[in-house]
Amino acid sequence: RTPEQTVLDSEEAAAQSERVRFLWQEFEALGERCRQLLRVLIASPPPSYQEVSAALGIAVGSIGPMRQRCLRRLRARLDARGAL
Repeated sequence: RTPEQTVLDSEEAAAQSERVRFLWQEFEALGERCRQLLRVLIASPPPSYQEVSAALGIAVGSIGPMRQRCLRRLRARLDARGAL
């Protein structure tokens, strides 16, 4: 490794850390229902929609559209910050 590569790697790591920080700040600014839904959906292993429905009291048919709206909101917030 060259000193230049070390500096570039360090700068990239700092930029990535900043993007992650922005992501979580904007995630926390979403409404409670969006945060709950997105947290459940990123579980490993991913739960079925029936399990999500039972856990959060959301109709199975509403989970996908709600997820899409929440992600769109999050993306817009990050885009407004120039974090994407």
